[in-house]
Amino acid sequence: MARIAIPNAGQLGAWKALAAELGKSRGVLSERLAEHQGNHDLLSARLEALRASVDVTDDDAADVIRRARDESWARHRDDLTGDTADDFAAALAQDDRVAEGRLANARELVEIRSTSRNIAETAATIAHARDQLARNGSDREAVLLEIRAAARDLLGPRQETSPEQLIEMIEDRIAARVDALAAWEEIELSRKKTERAVDEEGRIPWS
Repeated sequence: MARIAIPNAGQLGAWKALAAELGKSRGVLSERLAEHQGNHDLLSARLEALRASVDVTDDDAADVIRRARDESWARHRDDLTGDTADDFAAALAQDDRVAEGRLANARELVEIRSTSRNIAETAATIAHARDQLARNGSDREAVLLEIRAAARDLLGPRQETSPEQLIEMIEDRIAARVDALAAWEEIELSRKKTERAVDEEGRIPWS
């Protein structure tokens, strides 16, 4: 029992401090992630409501229509046929309608752009928070593996997933081990006293 390798007080203290720091960080990150996710949901709902309330073509769709107009013009310039002329006229009319609608709803378009930009920024923040949580989880797992390895002789193989639980088990087992060693020392002391008493009795001459 005395030969079992056990973590010392300094090592236990370092593990406790690191586990507490990682736990606190995880809590903060989880709260922030929930907050950012809530903001993202609100912004997404706002954008959907804006698009439903006004008939305006957003920037991406307008860019597609403008490119289609330019490509149609390029084909007509090269071929100069009736068909290419008709195609270009249709593409030009569609682009004009889109431009007129965007101009008439300029304020709503600005809000759509702003909301879309905020959604993209919030999505990036959410991804970053998730990465931080993943790194936190990896750090906790590394601490857990280190504790399991250092306390293997004391605890044997364990499946606890929390460093805090494992540290508490180590402390309990160390305390029980100290009590057992103290009891063993008491037994050994009593045995030695008994042996000495028997030896001394054996040396006494009997008349």
